Amino acid sequence: MGVRGHFRAQARHPVRTEASLRLAGGVSAVRLLDLGIGGAGVAFEGELPVGGTIDVLLNAPNRWEPLVLRARVAWCQAGRAGLAFEHRSERDAWALWELLDAATFER
Repeated sequence: MGVRGHFRAQARHPVRTEASLRLAGGVSAVRLLDLGIGGAGVAFEGELPVGGTIDVLLNAPNRWEPLVLRARVAWCQAGRAGLAFEHRSERDAWALWELLDAATFER
């Protein structure tokens, strides 16, 4: 359950780490600003299609391969965007939960 009066169902935690977005035109580097089970905030150069679907690639200390999460672009403005995760399976959601819980993840 989210914080009372907060606009998200699940809280996000501030982070400062690199990630990648896979778009139709290729892969772009971004900086994660916050991360939670329901989505992420990112800073980047360029534009993202609001309402469009993208893949977020997260390098995690507890995984061999990047964690790939499907997300919908909720908003995009001035080099920042809000992404809402659309978990394709319980396995994806659990992998993100483990990442958020990893003690070595940069917070």
